[in-house]
Amino acid sequence: MQIVTDKGFIQNLKATILQSRYVAARLENKELLNLYFQTGKIIDEQINENEWGAKIIDKISNDLQCELPGLRGFSTRNLRKIRVFYNEWKPFIQISSLATNQLLPTDKHGFIIGTSVKNQFVEL
Repeated sequence: MQIVTDKGFIQNLKATILQSRYVAARLENKELLNLYFQTGKIIDEQINENEWGAKIIDKISNDLQCELPGLRGFSTRNLRKIRVFYNEWKPFIQISSLATNQLLPTDKHGFIIGTSVKNQFVEL
């Protein structure tokens, strides 16, 4: 016996799957941005508070690799970029909200910080 499915049923199921995958990817990106911002903040504050030198980021990266073998994305180079990311965005982030909650894409080449933030900008 051959089972025939309705074309509309399959299209509806396909749309549901694709929408859910899009939402999952968006949430993952949001969480990664928050992780990078918080990681940059912690590293920057510790470096400034302890007056550590430039080689400390090498040590942090190596220590993370020892604690979490196989961890990817936290090389010395990436940790430096994460710190730069934090320092570039900290003036625009309201402390009580996540950065990703405040970023709204525009049809231009930039972002607008959500209306809850006083310092709004259009172009990066």
